[in-house]
Amino acid sequence: MFNLLVGRKRVLGTQSAARKRVSPLVWVRRLFPVTVLVAGAALAQSGPVSRSAADHQRHSALVQTASARGSVPVIVELAPQRAAGESLRVQQGTPAQVADLRVAQDRVLSRLVAARSNAGLRSAQDVARFKRFSYFPGMSLRASAQDVQALLADPEVLRVHEDVLRKPVMLDATARVGMVSGAFQGRTGAGQVVAVLDSGIEKTHPYMSGRVVSEACYSTTDAGDASTSLCPGGASSSTAVNSGLDCSSSINGCGHGTMVGGIVAGNTHPSYGGGMARSAELISIQIYSRIDDSTMCGGAPPCILTWLSDEIQGLERVYALRSSYRIAAVNMSLGGGAYSSHCDSEPEFPIVASLRLAGIATVVASGNEYQSSRLSAPACLSNVISVGSTTDGDTVSAFSNSASMLQLLAPGDDITSTYLSGSYLTGDGTSFATPMVAGAIAALKEQHPQASVDTLLAMLKNTGLGVVDSRNQLLRSRIRVDQAMSGLDSLTRISNGGSHAGQSGTTGQFSYYTVVVPSGASNLSIQTTGGTGNPNMYVKRGSRPTQASFDCSSANAGTTEACSFASPTAGTYHVMLHAPSTYSGVTVSADFDVGCASSSNIVLPSSVGGAAEHSTCGTILSNATSTAVSSTGVLQLNAGTGIQLRTGFRLSAGGRLWARVYPDMQ
Repeated sequence: MFNLLVGRKRVLGTQSAARKRVSPLVWVRRLFPVTVLVAGAALAQSGPVSRSAADHQRHSALVQTASARGSVPVIVELAPQRAAGESLRVQQGTPAQVADLRVAQDRVLSRLVAARSNAGLRSAQDVARFKRFSYFPGMSLRASAQDVQALLADPEVLRVHEDVLRKPVMLDATARVGMVSGAFQGRTGAGQVVAVLDSGIEKTHPYMSGRVVSEACYSTTDAGDASTSLCPGGASSSTAVNSGLDCSSSINGCGHGTMVGGIVAGNTHPSYGGGMARSAELISIQIYSRIDDSTMCGGAPPCILTWLSDEIQGLERVYALRSSYRIAAVNMSLGGGAYSSHCDSEPEFPIVASLRLAGIATVVASGNEYQSSRLSAPACLSNVISVGSTTDGDTVSAFSNSASMLQLLAPGDDITSTYLSGSYLTGDGTSFATPMVAGAIAALKEQHPQASVDTLLAMLKNTGLGVVDSRNQLLRSRIRVDQAMSGLDSLTRISNGGSHAGQSGTTGQFSYYTVVVPSGASNLSIQTTGGTGNPNMYVKRGSRPTQASFDCSSANAGTTEACSFASPTAGTYHVMLHAPSTYSGVTVSADFDVGCASSSNIVLPSSVGGAAEHSTCGTILSNATSTAVSSTGVLQLNAGTGIQLRTGFRLSAGGRLWARVYPDMQ
């Protein structure tokens, strides 16, 4: 796979490479500007707003900062009036909610303008750096100390956040996570899309050709903080063609997004490998601004940093595209600050929650500050998938931030990936571990498009290689994508006489199931029933069917479909449901008559690591010493007389067992 570095980097040409040391502290949060966010579906119009002690401390510090600097960029979070059963800070993005939010923003802005006028300040028309959020309930602007105080006194404002700056977190590692010949069990992320919020992507790179399907840019010009927009024409936002291109190599940090994109979905390279999901597509969203200040850059300017408000707008863009593309994940190899516990009061939480409800995982770098008990933001959010880095030897990288809320590990040392001007770059960092997980999710979603974010995360955790961080003794899973795929297959296996109820699919979606048929079985029937809509069914033994290659297909009107095999050959039957139109509440079931090749008793082996099926007209017994089904094992038992699982039988987390006694077996 294409590798990336957080602590060092080198540009690779066709013959030679030059290496130079760079700071491993890839993502640093800056406490300069401030932003104000407005959250909630319906918004309160009167009454005091309840705030925590921590909120009051932050607000006091913010007023002092604004007073010292004259003004600061802020995000204003509005106080929601929650409806029954509705999440306080999460919106579904309905047209009515979007319209209500805009009205609420206008009300708060109008009152701020009135307060300014009463104080003899600038008119409302001069509100600087104003950004209106569409799904995330909030807005951003530049505020003086008086403005912050006026906003905090507003009955519709819950919090005022500082709009902080963050910067990027900086041979073939794919084999270590289960890739064979450029694929995971034949899956390459086909039909899936990953959104990369970064410095942009050089889409004309030879090994990124055809990958970028949508582009956007959110960037800020603010002379008060030496910030200049990198969007086309200096605009604050754009969704035009080429708006998601990577920035110039003359600016420190540019090229980072091209490297991240290459790790997610770069084409196969004969020397450097390729991306994790080589058939996936990318949405390139450029969220950085040019900064011409040595203090803010932490070195010689210019550099790139991203405003929190631009991050939120980038996430909103992904949410807006959720119906246009099958978006599996958002990659955010960025961060700042240091948090020892979850930071769900951070303003990104609501839009990340909306993405997760839509089935889109937000994957975030843990940071590279050598922390053993803290993560950077937004990795500290409870609804993201936070990722730390491991070495070639499967130890936790020294620079990789860790804490109790860290979710996953992935290779992040000596990662080579696409870079600017058609070149390649090698580096270390959680920045490069993160897109390995985002790409893995795209590959897993190709295999099982219906899998939720929770299911995918649990499977990556349960099937990963356990790695202990020697600094804090925390055990976390380094991803093994091939094992996760086997685990997902077990979740969608239909046992004899079993079913999966409540299945649904959106127009164009494919969903997959398997049925394991033993020797001697007869009268195999696979069917869909109940619910609404119109799924079509395709079945094939031995491999997944397509709409052009199958052993049986059923495309009736309505939800009732059936495929039957009077004398099925033993093996795995793959079932595919295609949604020519949306369906929901459908039950997929399978049953067959069980024969048996023998009437003798069967003693199970001492271990089961893959898919195993045992059938007999007699009795099935576990090994006298022990029978262990591993986390990736799938064991199906069909007996005529009985099944005895004796002392020592063990079923590991993630393993699967199906067992049934058929007294009428012949």
